[in-house]
Amino acid sequence: MNATINSTLNPRATSSAPAIFSCRSKASYAAMCLAYVAGALGSVQSAIAVQAVSIDLTGVQIRNATNQTRTSSPNLIDPAFQYSYTIRNANVRGVGGVLGLLYPNPVSLESVISGLGGGAFGTSALINNPTGTIPTTLIDQTLAGSTVQLGVTFAFSANLVTSINAQGVASFVVSSVSITSSSPFLAPGYLQFTSGFVDIATSCIADFDQDGGVTGADVGAFFNDFQQGFDSADVDGSGGIDGSDIGFFFTRFEQGC
Repeated sequence: MNATINSTLNPRATSSAPAIFSCRSKASYAAMCLAYVAGALGSVQSAIAVQAVSIDLTGVQIRNATNQTRTSSPNLIDPAFQYSYTIRNANVRGVGGVLGLLYPNPVSLESVISGLGGGAFGTSALINNPTGTIPTTLIDQTLAGSTVQLGVTFAFSANLVTSINAQGVASFVVSSVSITSSSPFLAPGYLQFTSGFVDIATSCIADFDQDGGVTGADVGAFFNDFQQGFDSADVDGSGGIDGSDIGFFFTRFEQGC
């Protein structure tokens, strides 16, 4: 999954900027930076404007050799350095073949994927967009698995992509779908969404603790994850955790959401 964590907002510019810059240059100064910034900004809090769009998944099919697309149009979302992503109330049912027998009534998508041997299926994430521009891809994941049901080996794979185009239209695409059955007498069938939404909202790198405001507590939360090497501290989206993430975090913190 293409999912890493960020946040953004604005405390205030001060003549102490060089001291903050020196914090950025060496990860070993994390504790000193934390004490300095938390003390200076502990009482500062800014409101965060959140913009969101939803994509209705009702009727989308996960079907062999069939691509499906749904969008947020006419609703648009602005460029941002971070987005939150959630698949909400996603229920599917089987239609025809093995899937129709196994899932005749709506059941959660996570349950179906797990039952078919596909493992854990992430339904929410905070996504870095280090450039702060669009177009951008938020989620690009492949679901795959196999299981034996009714004495038949059933295998599936599908690629799910959520992205935002240059105009700000968000889209959810199901592609490269392969659903096969080992029996020539029992077709695999397909899955169809009976309900569900993909919710996408702008988020804020500096609001690292996601409490709706920016304070010194966000600096503490960032450095906690940074020192423990959590993926969430890779705020610049480079794939590694180093001093560049400190610089990126403070840049967003100073410039604001």
